[in-house]
Amino acid sequence: MRRIRPAGPIATRPPGAGNTRTGTAVAPAPPWPEPTYPKVAEGTVLVATLCYPATAAFGVDQVSGLPGPAARMLPARMEILAGP
Repeated sequence: MRRIRPAGPIATRPPGAGNTRTGTAVAPAPPWPEPTYPKVAEGTVLVATLCYPATAAFGVDQVSGLPGPAARMLPARMEILAGP
């Protein structure tokens, strides 16, 4: 079993290194309580943070800074097909 070490605090990164990630909430159209479906929200951005584990290959870990923090921003289109 491989032990995964914590990545450490993101605050130790240099200033301006992109420590924050902000998603975007978008209200669907047509808005509630309008009973019409489908409701569509364009321009939503989903955000997730995670910690990449080490690969156990010293050369790869040393060059890429693993283990370490990571963030992913995903543009999305939300479509609600039916109500409750």
